[in-house]
Amino acid sequence: MQNNITELQWEYLGKPKGICILQFEDGDTHMNALHWVDTIWRIPWEILYVDVKKENDVVPWTIVIPDNMFERFCHPYRGMAGKFEAEWLEI
Repeated sequence: MQNNITELQWEYLGKPKGICILQFEDGDTHMNALHWVDTIWRIPWEILYVDVKKENDVVPWTIVIPDNMFERFCHPYRGMAGKFEAEWLEI
């Protein structure tokens, strides 16, 4: 996957050394994830969007989070429910 994370996104996410790109299986799960991250971390939805391309096609239902959020994101009791694929990238 190719991605384009902006300088503003990187700064707003806390200038992480790595990011995690999450691709959800459907639009409902994607919207739940946006709401969950906004509620827990107070990160505006606009910051979470990332332009991800796979074989020159835009990948739908994708967000970006700092890599250090991933463990909490996947917590079985307090985390986000739903299926998704994750990819980590160093910045």
